[in-house]
Order: sequence, then structure tokens, then C-alpha cells
Amino acid sequence: MYKFKIWLFILLFPSIIFLYYFTSFEHGFNALLEKKSELNALKIKQDILESKIKKVMLYNNLLNANNPDLDFLEEKSLEILGRYEKDAYHIKF
Repeated sequence: MYKFKIWLFILLFPSIIFLYYFTSFEHGFNALLEKKSELNALKIKQDILESKIKKVMLYNNLLNANNPDLDFLEEKSLEILGRYEKDAYHIKF
């Protein structure tokens, strides 16, 4: 009976360990799915931040001190201040 218990322990212990690590929330399959969802959320945030950086860089290039874009400045002044030049037509979409 003693030998049977030893063999039972030797055969079942590795499978129990494997099942624990496969199904646990720290190391197993569920942890892998959780980490993948976190990674996807971080990638989405990174894409949003990169698009904001590109937008700011575009505005920075339009407002550089050496050669400012006068149309852009006029458009922003109309948008912010709400003042219009005399005899000028403005179409807002």
C-alpha cells in the first residue's frame, strides 16, 4: 500500500501542478488573456497620443516664426475672436 501511495503521488503531482499553473489567474491562461487586453489598451492609448503629437507638430510648423501661415492665423483668429474683416465672405462647414 505504501508503494501505491508513492506511485500515485509521483503520477498525480505533476498533473496537479500543470493544471494549477494553467488555470490560475497569476500564471495561467487567464493571466495571458488579461495581459493581452492590457497590451491592446496601451497600444490604443499610444496611437491616440501619437496622433495628438502629430497634430501639435503640424500646428507648430504652421506657426513657425520665420514663415507663418497667414491663412491659418486668420482662420484661428476668426474662430477664437469672432471678428470678421469688412467686405469678406466666410463659409463655415
